[in-house]
Amino acid sequence: MTKLLITALALEARPFIDRLKLKKDPASRRIPVYRLEETSLAISGTGKLNAAVATTWLLAREPEPADCLMVNFGICGCVDLTAPIGRLFRIHHIRDAGTGRDFFPEMLIRDEVAEASLMTADHPVTRTGYTGPPMGMVDMEGSGFFTAASRFLPPERVVLLKMVSDYLEPGKIEPERLAPLISAAATLAVTSVTAHARALPQLSSISKAEEAILHDIHARLRLTATQRNQLRDLARGYRLRHPGGLQSLKRPLPDGAHDRKARDRCFAELKHALME
Repeated sequence: MTKLLITALALEARPFIDRLKLKKDPASRRIPVYRLEETSLAISGTGKLNAAVATTWLLAREPEPADCLMVNFGICGCVDLTAPIGRLFRIHHIRDAGTGRDFFPEMLIRDEVAEASLMTADHPVTRTGYTGPPMGMVDMEGSGFFTAASRFLPPERVVLLKMVSDYLEPGKIEPERLAPLISAAATLAVTSVTAHARALPQLSSISKAEEAILHDIHARLRLTATQRNQLRDLARGYRLRHPGGLQSLKRPLPDGAHDRKARDRCFAELKHALME
């Protein structure tokens, strides 16, 4: 399976280049790209626009982009003072601070990498200016990366791994201090991504009985096309993690006579259950 990695900084990319023995692609001049066999890594530069461009650039050059696994790795600040510097997290919720939009990467596997939420900001954020999810992390690339990758791939093929580098304190990056921490986090990231890639073939098509469950949810909650797609993507991951499949999701649902707020509240609760 082809694995595509995006980092914002050369400092973040170096451990992967060394560990995976990636070689620079001379044909990619504006965006530094390193390759070996079925692995490619691009250094995007900071900012969600740069991340989106580099993500699209890598995927567009693949003959079968839908079969790829796309990974964003990077350091970022964390509002949670109990999270150790150097700890790696898998992101299960992204909020774009500029647009207010929320994104939900699929949690396909559970391993030693803990989960966290992420706020993607347009500018550097300090603790006093943080407005994202509680106990969350902050970067400047995540939402741009996820938005671009999701144009080509389903959520279970898009992974964000972020390492705590600071507690949203103003200051410059210190390469000497962070390099060994990034190297250790990259080693764990490679292991986690490999396990994620192995789990992907286990995703099977939804059965007729489960299709009926989803259809009933669609009808009762009057879901939009976007909500239907989101529900299906979350359901695929849920059924992989739960042997009982979607049968365990059967619950009372409001019918069409209820107001929009009631249906939206029920859909939000359903999404929460699917992500557990």
